[in-house]
This record gives sequence, structure tokens and C-alpha cells, in this order.
Amino acid sequence: MPVLTKEEKNVLNWLKLYGPLSREQLTRLLNIENHKITENIFRRLRMNRLIENINGGYYIGINKFDKADPKTIQAMWVFLYFAGDVEPNHHRCGDFPGQIFFIKENWEYQIVVVDDGLEFQLTLLNKTDTNRKHIIVVSDFSKIDKVKPYLPDTPCVFATLTYENGVSEPIVRFALPEEANANG
Repeated sequence: MPVLTKEEKNVLNWLKLYGPLSREQLTRLLNIENHKITENIFRRLRMNRLIENINGGYYIGINKFDKADPKTIQAMWVFLYFAGDVEPNHHRCGDFPGQIFFIKENWEYQIVVVDDGLEFQLTLLNKTDTNRKHIIVVSDFSKIDKVKPYLPDTPCVFATLTYENGVSEPIVRFALPEEANANG
């Protein structure tokens, strides 16, 4: 096995944690301004057969037969909003039903993507951990009323993702529970 740089090890670790991620998401996680350096990291990992292009290179994974998990991809876009303030190894897969758990400024956060009709899964969140905040990702802020009965007593904020024509990275919007209906 070749000697890997810290950045190459991080890419492999993230792909093992989350499964395939988009090239853009991995680039943002690496937080390297020089695009050529990022592409060299991907190229070196591919040449050593440690990663594979998936879906024509839109996603990158450990195995070309891996499939990107839609909830993880959505949660990652939300996480990237905070990633610059989070140490590279201070995030991991979330506890079910969450997708991503991270630590920022001594607070624990869990990102949970809620599919329409599966709001009841929020009852599985830890309701007693007062040091944990939840970021609940919904398809639209108008869905908040369906989610509210299942929320834990811990602090929560809502997020939505909006994809605009021709742009692969969504716009992430946030709202507190009391603000959500006004933004819907």
C-alpha cells in the first residue's frame, strides 16, 4: 500500500464513513483552495485503486458498485455549511435516524433528514441529551407542522435544500421552529 498524505487518508476515511460523496462535497471537505491540488489527491487515490468514479465521476466512492445514499448526500450539504468550523475528525455518521453527527464549539449536533411520511422516526432521537442540538432537514418548511409533534425537547433548527437550474450545489436555508412557517 502506498504512503498516503493526511488529506488522502481523510478522503478515504470520509468515504468509509459516509459512502460515496459528490466530487464537490469531497472538495469542500478537503478545504483546499487550489483546485489542482484537490484533483491530484483524487487522481493519486484512483491510480492506487483506492477510490473509484461513480456515475461518470459525479460521485466518488471506495467501490464502483457503491451507491450514494440520498439522505447522506443531503445531510452532507447541510454539514458543509458548518464544516469550516469543524475539525476534520470531529464528525461521523449520526445515530439513527440521523445521518451526520459533529462537534462544534463544545456542542454536539446531529443532522437528520426526514422523508415525508416518516416523521415518526424523530421519536428515536435522544430526548435527554441537553448538550445536543438537532438540525432537521425537511423537503419544505411547510412540512414543519407534521414534524413538530415528534421533536425532542433538545434545541432544534430546520433546514431545506433548494437546487437551482444548472447548479449542482443546493442553497441551504435554516429556520427555527417558530420561523419555519413564515419562510415556507
